[in-house]
Amino acid sequence: MAANVRPYVVAASAAGYQVLAADVFGDENTLQASAKHLVLDYGKQGFVPDAILHCLLPAMREFGAQDLLYGSGFESQPTLLAQIASQVNLIGNASEVVVASKNAPVFFQRCRQYDIPVPDTCVDPSAIPPNDLSRWICKRQGGCGGMHIQHVDLSVRDDDVYFQRIVDGVPVSLLFMAHESGVSVLGFQRQVVSPTNQLPYRYGGLAGPLVLPDSIKQGLIQAARDLSATLGLRGLNSLDVMVQGEQFWVLEVNPRLSASLGLYPVAWQAEWLAAHISGKPLISHPIALIQAAANLVFYAPFDIRIPQHFPWPEWVVDKPLAHTLIARDMPLCSVQAEAGDVDAAEALAKTRMTLLSAMLKPYTTIDIDKLGESHVRGCD
Repeated sequence: MAANVRPYVVAASAAGYQVLAADVFGDENTLQASAKHLVLDYGKQGFVPDAILHCLLPAMREFGAQDLLYGSGFESQPTLLAQIASQVNLIGNASEVVVASKNAPVFFQRCRQYDIPVPDTCVDPSAIPPNDLSRWICKRQGGCGGMHIQHVDLSVRDDDVYFQRIVDGVPVSLLFMAHESGVSVLGFQRQVVSPTNQLPYRYGGLAGPLVLPDSIKQGLIQAARDLSATLGLRGLNSLDVMVQGEQFWVLEVNPRLSASLGLYPVAWQAEWLAAHISGKPLISHPIALIQAAANLVFYAPFDIRIPQHFPWPEWVVDKPLAHTLIARDMPLCSVQAEAGDVDAAEALAKTRMTLLSAMLKPYTTIDIDKLGESHVRGCD
């Protein structure tokens, strides 16, 4: 389960597993790849606990599922993971590992212990030099998708908020497998930002695999090894960093399944997910063998009701069901592209998003405000 579970369901299905899927959207691709699907309530902190305890867990018992794999949706409420683990076998990192990974003061202290470069970070905004405020942002511990990142607001007083100095560069993620004998590096990806006025760091997707300078690559691999050892990471994880020239700064580790899994060939995804489940070491594939690709989130450019029999292009995934109402600026689907290099793949995906917007324009709607939240994708 995850906020968007489609990449993991596709990989698990390709690996030969029968899947009970649970996420927020219930898109066509996930329904096709799973034996059964649940749409669960989701709020500002992630999955609503009652939906997990009174819907997912009973459905798992009825389905006969003994194991639960998870992606995003739990970072800000790891105690919910502990409740789940008391009833089913949790695959991946235990709740205490998620706590240590997402507690900003603990995480950055451990980075500094291993001489892993990180941006200037603090929990007390009074520590920020007044003449430097424009170079700082505030983040919420356990936040994901960039939705929680804002410019500094000195009036914020919240135990879950921390402050970080902006570092220039390219946002990069490392997908890796952690196991008892170390880590297996699976690939490097560039993160794409899709900003709005209210959400300047909104997640926009991924493009890769990236070819990085050897010094950066080796530094990131060593950081993944050190963090895996000190945090106790296991299975598939990702490391988010900023890279500028020959320098990098670690921003966070995501101790869970990552959307970057979907950027790679399905056969590799299946192999990696099987290793994630078994806990065995994995031999990395040479990423130079695959074509550059981009998977970008298409946010609704206007309020829209998805029409019946809409002619979705073959490069669209996470396709919403017919008649779904989607509010403007909410995730509608994902757009994929392949090309000769990463820049070209990202550019082609953006061109396709412009085309898709034009295709959907005739179906814009003005009746969303008249309907209850349960009928509209994207409402919390």
